[in-house]
Amino acid sequence: MKNILWFNEVSIKDVPMVGGKNASLGEMYTNLTSKGVAVPYGFATTAEAYFNFLAVTGLDKKIDEVLKDLDILKKTKILTIKTDEELAIAQKICK
Repeated sequence: MKNILWFNEVSIKDVPMVGGKNASLGEMYTNLTSKGVAVPYGFATTAEAYFNFLAVTGLDKKIDEVLKDLDILKKTKILTIKTDEELAIAQKICK
């Protein structure tokens, strides 16, 4: 599996692999540039690359540790979180 895909390689069917925004950019690049619409060329990082990065760096275990006692139905855990990173992760989950 590739770590990145160029926008001309990405379509809406690739949402699980690159996410909705990147898939939409791929669709726009492929379908609109030929019609004169300026869509910047770029690339999408794949979900697999992201999860591999987390595993290789050990961040996956750190995230699991931060989230292990978090009850997503109760926001009280946020009050005991020590770092800005932990707070940011918890706030995303509790939304």
